[in-house]
Amino acid sequence: MSIRYFSFLVILFAGAVFAAVKLAPALTGGNPVNLPETARILIKGDSSGVEKPCSNEHPEWRQAQEIDGVSIDASPLCEPDNPYDVAASVRGTNNISMQTLMQTHLSEDALVMSDDLDKDGDPDVIRIKLEVVELNGSSPDGNFLINTYDIAPGLQPGLWAFAPKSSGMALKNFNSMAANPLLRAPSPTIRVEQGDKVYITLENTHYLPHTIHLHGVDHPWRTAGGEDNDGMEEHPVMPGTSHTYEIQPRHAGTMLYHCHVQTAQHFMMGLQGMFVIEANRPNN
Repeated sequence: MSIRYFSFLVILFAGAVFAAVKLAPALTGGNPVNLPETARILIKGDSSGVEKPCSNEHPEWRQAQEIDGVSIDASPLCEPDNPYDVAASVRGTNNISMQTLMQTHLSEDALVMSDDLDKDGDPDVIRIKLEVVELNGSSPDGNFLINTYDIAPGLQPGLWAFAPKSSGMALKNFNSMAANPLLRAPSPTIRVEQGDKVYITLENTHYLPHTIHLHGVDHPWRTAGGEDNDGMEEHPVMPGTSHTYEIQPRHAGTMLYHCHVQTAQHFMMGLQGMFVIEANRPNN
């Protein structure tokens, strides 16, 4: 290759690079790249507009404490369970002080535990009352959601859930649209022992019919009074009514309870929870 020809190629390449640099802004319209707002905040060093990972509403709930004889370990979670709810869930709403009950949203008859039938130090007759709640539902008063519940930051899909019978407001307070801590997804885990006599009452506070079907739990088809005890779609609990299911489980294991009305839809909306049957042991 001659020196003259090589020099010509170098000049041609340099000219092409120069033209590309000059023409690039014109080809893109000359507009600068717009960063997302979150990136701008981070670049400027101002984090005031970034949602905090922890609301820190109740830092006292994270502490180790004892309530009505129930020892509760410290929790590192952002929003741990209300320790008064924990005490009520362990002892029953009928076996805690009124002062403790008033620190919860539970009704007095939400969880009644009594009668040590096998004399091993723990109650064996368990009466549970559940309601049906709606989370992230539309409001007739405006274009906003009410009883809001985030499944992840900023994600608020419409949900239904079983919840312990409660008292007071469904919201955290008068200035909030967020659901109180009892109203959440998934539906609560029910934990009993082998041989316990368990009565689960569904008080249908929703606008659609529902049932409770104990999936995998051994139970009679009929109650002692001859009523439905299986919670199938043929025996719905209509809005504003209630029904009690009676069981005395013999087999330990992790089972499931769910609504059996339009099963595919109601199940996916959130009307399902774990049903844990523990082996019978003293003072459990």
